[in-house]
This record gives sequence, structure tokens and C-alpha cells, in this order.
Amino acid sequence: MSLVVGTNSYITVAEADTLLADHPDAAIWTALTSAEKSTWLIHACNQLETLSFRGSKVETTQALAFPRNFDTISNYTPNNVKIGQALQALWLSQNYERQKERLHLDDLNIGNYGVGDVTEVRFKVSTWICSEARARVFIYVNNYMNFPEVSRT
Repeated sequence: MSLVVGTNSYITVAEADTLLADHPDAAIWTALTSAEKSTWLIHACNQLETLSFRGSKVETTQALAFPRNFDTISNYTPNNVKIGQALQALWLSQNYERQKERLHLDDLNIGNYGVGDVTEVRFKVSTWICSEARARVFIYVNNYMNFPEVSRT
């Protein structure tokens, strides 16, 4: 699938490159091919689109959640949403396999488990947005007080 801004992404690969240039993990992003970056950006956008944002779409026919109609009509996507998508794409490029593992355990309904006195307490995560991306989109989320904690590690 091709990356198309406004349809399956808020930003281009070049914009993501610029937004992540000063990130501590920039070398990881830079090492990815353009096709890999596009894939992660599309996946990150899909994950952000699962969130319930305040306001409504400016146009009911627009593919993505932004631009939004909050108190006033905004015809742009906030920079924090774009940065959030780039950060989520970077996080996914490093953590996707672990995320799939975790989702598989959730699908199997595996709860707490342990051996002897050591027990792992598991909980299902309703969204897999990394903490850096979450911090960027936090203000736009409807019920941000209940936004689940997911760490970068």
C-alpha cells in the first residue's frame, strides 16, 4: 500500500525524517528503507485513528480524523499529531514483534501467570500508543484522563 497524505497518513516520509532527525533513536529511523518507513507511518496512523478525539471532522467525507472542528473550525492537522505519528512509527519499528506477542497473549485470554513465588500480572491494553506519541496527542483525546499507560521500553 502506498502512503497517501490525507488518506492513510498525516505526514510524508520526508516530513517524518525531519521530525525525527534530532530524536535520540534517529539512527534507527535513518537505517530504515523508504518503503519500511512508509509501512510504519501507515501503521502508526492507523493506530492513532483508533483513538476517540474531541470535536468532529471538518468534512464528514475526510478519511482521517484531522483536521477537526473543536471550538472553531481548523483546516489543518496540528503539528503535535504529525509528530505523534512519526514517534509512533519509530516506536513500532522497534517494538512491533513484542506488540504482536502481547496481542497474541491477549487473544488467547492469558491472564496472570507464574512459577513458584514469581507471578506476572498481565492486563489488556486497549491501545498501543507509545508514551512519546501519547504525550503529543494527549490534548486532543476525548477521555484523556483514562488514556492507558504504555511505556517506550
